[in-house]
Amino acid sequence: MPKRLRQIRKVSALLREQVTRREYKRTVQTAVTENVPEAIVELLKKLDQVEQRKKPRRFVPSKF
Repeated sequence: MPKRLRQIRKVSALLREQVTRREYKRTVQTAVTENVPEAIVELLKKLDQVEQRKKPRRFVPSKF
């Protein structure tokens, strides 16, 4: 169990600044009470969504 908790802490540290506080608390609670790997996957998905939002759109020149 400590190893799993360490995983949660590592992922959640990355996530803490980037997801709303309510979402963060909810996922960490599920991680502690229920299925840990599932919660980690959920956190990573949210992290991915946030990263995609941050990316600037690439400039695509219009076709002639």
